[in-house]
Amino acid sequence: MVQRLNDTGMLNRLEKELVAMYFVYECKLPWRYGASFFEQQLIDYAPATNYGFWSHIVGRGTSLKHNRNEDDWLKMKKALEQVSS
Repeated sequence: MVQRLNDTGMLNRLEKELVAMYFVYECKLPWRYGASFFEQQLIDYAPATNYGFWSHIVGRGTSLKHNRNEDDWLKMKKALEQVSS
């Protein structure tokens, strides 16, 4: 997915969420680095949308139902492993 983002500048919503959660919860990198990377790569970049999206990924967004956490990542990771096996 990251290669496609680099090549095309596009990811769908689910792909963005997977990449962001991997970046934050698997790689343990600061979310602002990921937001900055998306800012550089996405052709549909919009500052408020991008930073709002990343704040939800780390559980700090304004809409509680859209906030994510490490447990969400672990569930998603497990589902992906089951699909790929």
